[in-house]
Amino acid sequence: MSRVDDAVQRMVRVKFTMGLFENPLAYYNMAKYLGCQEHRDLAREVVRKTLVLLKNRKYSHAGNIGYQCCGWTIEWQGLSDNSTAEQ
Repeated sequence: MSRVDDAVQRMVRVKFTMGLFENPLAYYNMAKYLGCQEHRDLAREVVRKTLVLLKNRKYSHAGNIGYQCCGWTIEWQGLSDNSTAEQ
């Protein structure tokens, strides 16, 4: 529990420093840009340049979107395999 408390304290400190508590609401006029093709292309480029395959003796997560992307995809919704919410 102390590790969780420490992690939360660090995250809150960063958010406070960034001013996120003074203006916590999103700019809804920017919502039209969410998922636009330009952002998707940029995300694919970032993945190509930074993705690292991590392997250990028991498991390889190379073909598993759940472990590769976590919550950073449009379709993936918390499953630990290649399933998506649409399947």
